[in-house]
Amino acid sequence: MKIFALSGLGADQRVFQFLYLEHELIPIDWMDPWKEESLKDYAARLIALHNFNEIKEFAILGVSFGGLLAMEISKIVHPKSTILISSVETRNDLPYL
Repeated sequence: MKIFALSGLGADQRVFQFLYLEHELIPIDWMDPWKEESLKDYAARLIALHNFNEIKEFAILGVSFGGLLAMEISKIVHPKSTILISSVETRNDLPYL
């Protein structure tokens, strides 16, 4: 199974360098967002770029803000698993500060 991994903002794929899994880990680089683009629309562009719809079985792993994006992607393409590390499921779970 492939696991697509999204780092947090201000980080890159090096955050996964010591993560050893029995599955293929595919780090995804952040793209520049379009002006006033929603997170949902950004997720849709990322899905199209990486052809998630053509893969039978995959998971998405998100760290920090990458977890919020992983949740948006999950709503569209329904991976086998969505893994959040130091993240939240929705913006409502964010602390006030």
